Amino acid sequence: MKNITVSQDIIPLGEFKSGISKYLKSVQRSGQPLVITQNGRPAGVLLAPAEYDELIKRRSIVEPEVPDLKL
Repeated sequence: MKNITVSQDIIPLGEFKSGISKYLKSVQRSGQPLVITQNGRPAGVLLAPAEYDELIKRRSIVEPEVPDLKL
């Protein structure tokens, strides 16, 4: 996953809402995650689908699923 650039990759919720399409295209094109803030605090992160898939793949390697044991 790419590093977040504070000056470009963090936006307030209101700005995100007014330009959703633009931000979705930008994240998909660049692969750069986007931090969305609400009241000045991080509220969410928008990832490109490929970046999300890679994150889940890496997590499954680090934390393999353990089947439920029934006693």
